[in-house]
Amino acid sequence: MKKIFYSERPSVFQTYENGEVQYRWDIEEVIAENKTPQWRCKEITIYAPISKEQLTQAVITSIWDSDLEKKLINDYNGAKAGLFDEETNQKYIDAYNDFLIQRKSIKEQIQLDWELINNK
Repeated sequence: MKKIFYSERPSVFQTYENGEVQYRWDIEEVIAENKTPQWRCKEITIYAPISKEQLTQAVITSIWDSDLEKKLINDYNGAKAGLFDEETNQKYIDAYNDFLIQRKSIKEQIQLDWELINNK
């Protein structure tokens, strides 16, 4: 995942002749230091043809690689088993819950964008 700036509002999906598809989310207007409006977003590149499931997997793994996701799960399971002191248990439980909330939010955004582009 890259954080990118554009001078004009970028499209959510952009397909190129070589089969690349850029997906952009969290698109927001920001004002640069020189008072010029810009558009900031997060962006990944995948290759056509794509499915919603492939897009979701690409976005999620661009944010959290599988090693980090496994660590969050293992820490959470250890905390639920009471393997750490109370403060550490809560820290690991909160970290995993935050991960799940963020992941859910991203999946919901992808669903909305997918429906928009596919008119469903």
